[in-house]
Amino acid sequence: MRTAVLAALSIAVLMATGKMAPAQPVTIDVPILNQTVIASNNQTLSMNGDGKPRVITGDNNKIQIHGDCSSLKVIGNSNTVEVERVGDIQMIGASNRISYVRTLNGDTPTIANIGQDNEAKQVAGLDSTNASTPAPSAEESGDVQLVTLTNDNQTRPINKPHVRLVGSNNSLVFTGVAQQLEIDGSNNDVEIDQVTKVIFHGSNNDVTYKQSLSSGDVVSEAHGSNNEVEKAE
Repeated sequence: MRTAVLAALSIAVLMATGKMAPAQPVTIDVPILNQTVIASNNQTLSMNGDGKPRVITGDNNKIQIHGDCSSLKVIGNSNTVEVERVGDIQMIGASNRISYVRTLNGDTPTIANIGQDNEAKQVAGLDSTNASTPAPSAEESGDVQLVTLTNDNQTRPINKPHVRLVGSNNSLVFTGVAQQLEIDGSNNDVEIDQVTKVIFHGSNNDVTYKQSLSSGDVVSEAHGSNNEVEKAE
């Protein structure tokens, strides 16, 4: 029992101070805490479920879990997790995306959502974009200009009517005109020349525009908290 209490206190200190350990599984193999805890940020990992509970804490992680996972708990923001087979799912935070192939019990897993803009859905198989391969920095498809960045500072020209930023902790300047700007992530600071509508999927994002393409102010739609759109002075 003393070992279990000390282990629990160690995890609590890490989460409270925000000082996460390096990206490696930490198995705490005692009766009341028989689970693997991954505490990290901005990591891309692949691991086995081994039929045990899995706890993922941190932000902007991409994790793929093979095999059975009795329960999955995600604590943080903007995490993408794929799991092959799962018993129940709990999401605490914002903008987390969980995909599962099959459930261990019944038709659907028990899903608890404590936060905003979190999603858990069933898919046909683990994504063809393997979790061990980083996503490309930018990808363009049809009328959408997709920019995937994390912890970056850039200036990008706009060449599509719909611009979508996926990632967190970025400082970006978009030069040009967009009908719609969509941000899927948190803690982004974005400047744009002209835009009509801004959509947020995350929290603590700031968008500054020089001019609206339509009459009046830019329209905003938020699926998160503490997001702001304002006109540059």
